[in-house]
Amino acid sequence: SKTIDGFNSESLIYFYNKYIIKWFNESVNKLEKKELLLRFDGVRKQIQINLPEIVLPQALVYYDDLFAGYQMEFIYGKSLNNILEDESLSFEFKRNVLIELGKVLERMDNVRKNVLPLRNLFINDLHGDNVMVMPDGQIKLLEVDSMKFNNSYNFAAYYLNQLYYSKMYKLRDKYDQGLESILANRESDLYCYIMIVLNFICGKS
Repeated sequence: SKTIDGFNSESLIYFYNKYIIKWFNESVNKLEKKELLLRFDGVRKQIQINLPEIVLPQALVYYDDLFAGYQMEFIYGKSLNNILEDESLSFEFKRNVLIELGKVLERMDNVRKNVLPLRNLFINDLHGDNVMVMPDGQIKLLEVDSMKFNNSYNFAAYYLNQLYYSKMYKLRDKYDQGLESILANRESDLYCYIMIVLNFICGKS
């Protein structure tokens, strides 16, 4: 196996036998919450049928009987950030990829309305490194361990956690708290999508 560097700070990522293993670096208390989410008890089939873009865990990984991470399929494609930064690709192609991502969010809206067990499913940690674009243009969503489903995860606020964005987009709610204080929801997913589009238009990832 080998470690894939630079993927994120909360875990180590291993490539093993055509699979990806994500090994967390977090405390046991946080991992218990993630373990509950990643089981996707009772809704796995509904997600696979209605939202095939979501890359679900294939298996949970344990070390000394304690939850430590999960295994997922290796996605052959490029991250959305890599696509948007590739100067050899046309503006039209990049625009169409962003439109496809928007269609995924729209489909999630419809699924929440029509599939009762998925009414509280939100992406939460939506940004260009967590979206994969397949060679045929299909969208795949990674980092399901940050999704809001059977938990009360706060908005990941990726774009506010960057030094650049924390200065430019430090938005406040009516209680004068940052966006990090609100729970992940439809509006926070839409906010992240809008940020991706605006950053693309402004020439930033």
